[in-house]
Amino acid sequence: MEQVNPGRAVQAAQQQNNYSQTTTGEQEVINALFATIKVAYPNFLKNQNQDIGSIKRMWMLHLGGYAREKIEQAAKLMVDRYPTFAPTLGEFKALISELNQAKPAHQEYIALPRPEADPSIASREIQKMREILG
Repeated sequence: MEQVNPGRAVQAAQQQNNYSQTTTGEQEVINALFATIKVAYPNFLKNQNQDIGSIKRMWMLHLGGYAREKIEQAAKLMVDRYPTFAPTLGEFKALISELNQAKPAHQEYIALPRPEADPSIASREIQKMREILG
């Protein structure tokens, strides 16, 4: 018969309770993200001794303020950016930050106004060129 550690059971119940207090939408986003990571990186968390719920709660805590669309875009980008190993939480947040920055190619630039020419300077410079050319 397997021994049960009462302290560990209470701790696990408290962690589960904390996890269930988050919004269902946040849980769905994190669960979908972890499913994507698991498919893209089969060895992700394979040898972890830590409770997967604790890891998901940490990610949810840090990603809770981001829009679902940004998390999904970063999940698509992560496979190209990290082809062999899953990104850390910090690396994943950096991907989202990159998506939030405006790209120079998409910015519109306003041309400077045409400078006003001083006719006397132009005449003087043309005269100098004529003297040089003879």
